[in-house]
Amino acid sequence: MAGLAGWRRGLGHKARNAPQFYVVIGLSFLVAMELAISAIDPIKALFYSQVLDGLIAPILIVLMLLITSSRKVMGDFTNGVLTNVTGWAAAGVMVLADVALAYQVARNGLPS
Repeated sequence: MAGLAGWRRGLGHKARNAPQFYVVIGLSFLVAMELAISAIDPIKALFYSQVLDGLIAPILIVLMLLITSSRKVMGDFTNGVLTNVTGWAAAGVMVLADVALAYQVARNGLPS
């Protein structure tokens, strides 16, 4: 995030030289502390975050394939045939897994 924003970053910088970086570190620490003292079960939170990741991943794979296959965007560095076939196959398998998950949740409900 800091690199994309052009901020100075890294623990090697003093706080006055990289204030945005240290604000992000501090806010992340506060969120972590809040989660640590809350009633949220960390294992369930980890489980559901991975379920969400599994639902979002095929969409991101498709978007990346579309971008990296575009000559307008990538110039001469577009994906090869093998990369495209592998990427689309991976996205397809993940969509099938997501459909199976949705069916299982609709049939049995969410795990407790």
